[in-house]
Amino acid sequence: MSMLLTYLLLMFIVAGIVILVSVLAYNRRLDRIVRGEERDTHSRLPEPTATVGATYRVVLMAICVIAVVLMSTMYGMLRTMQDKLSMLQNAQQKLNSEIWYLQGLVENENRLVLDTYLEVPSVDYEKLTARVRYRITLREYSEDGVVSLQINDREIPMEPESPGEFVCDFETDFSDNTETARVILRENGRTSIEEVESPGNLFEKFLPMPTCSCFLTSDMYFGKLKAQGYYLVETQKAEEVASATVTYMTGGSDIKTVDITKQVKEQSEIALEKDLPLDKDLTLRIEIQMQNGFRTVKQFMACYAAVTDAVGVEYERILDAEGNILWENQYYVEMR
Repeated sequence: MSMLLTYLLLMFIVAGIVILVSVLAYNRRLDRIVRGEERDTHSRLPEPTATVGATYRVVLMAICVIAVVLMSTMYGMLRTMQDKLSMLQNAQQKLNSEIWYLQGLVENENRLVLDTYLEVPSVDYEKLTARVRYRITLREYSEDGVVSLQINDREIPMEPESPGEFVCDFETDFSDNTETARVILRENGRTSIEEVESPGNLFEKFLPMPTCSCFLTSDMYFGKLKAQGYYLVETQKAEEVASATVTYMTGGSDIKTVDITKQVKEQSEIALEKDLPLDKDLTLRIEIQMQNGFRTVKQFMACYAAVTDAVGVEYERILDAEGNILWENQYYVEMR
């Protein structure tokens, strides 16, 4: 930048010298004409105004050329800086990934429990209970060590099954929600406690609870919502499904109910019904009927255009064969 200013200053100085020399030469010639030493015929000296105009144009052209060169140089520098910034961001992301990976390795090296596994061997639908088996693998243990599993406030003894592996069975209700799970190791007068993955809502392990992935697009036409696309209804227990339906809703009212048993069992795509008479939202209610008569229901808002708040629009339910609600989870929906 300082070099550019120097060039501009030199250019203005040269232009000033040229104009000054032209004015002086022109004045000297006028003096000779006045004294009769020279006639004013076809003078080769340009008038000062013409010299100033020509010099002004040359200076402007030079400034334009310099400006173009400068803009090109600055654009190149900007692109180079952007490329370097992108490289730095990629390097930062790579470094963060490596740090997280190393942190995970360090944490795993210091962990007492190497692995956990949970299964549900049997379910009693009359008593609404299930037998759960929890298995862990320890990194280190001693023969006289005592291992137990703490589920919420309940402590369950674990028995050795193979070197390093311990297992326990316990019964739980459908409605039990495991918020915390810990493994407790007592050996040589010392107690070690380590948190393990919480089973969460255990009924999700043995009931076909539906989950939905939507690939829908929507828009408003003349105050009405138009939607199209497809969606998937997935469940961990497809073999327990006797039948499945989807009910399309809008404004809290049912529009149409369609059988989707085949798609749920095959975990395949379900095309959205065309030309549904929608208001300002599209809500889906997925109902799965089990072989024993139990039902799992999931209702959720897939598309909406209204700006409002709603309670109870989205929920999950488990119902027995008589239609009694055994478990329910409602969501507060804030639509913006």
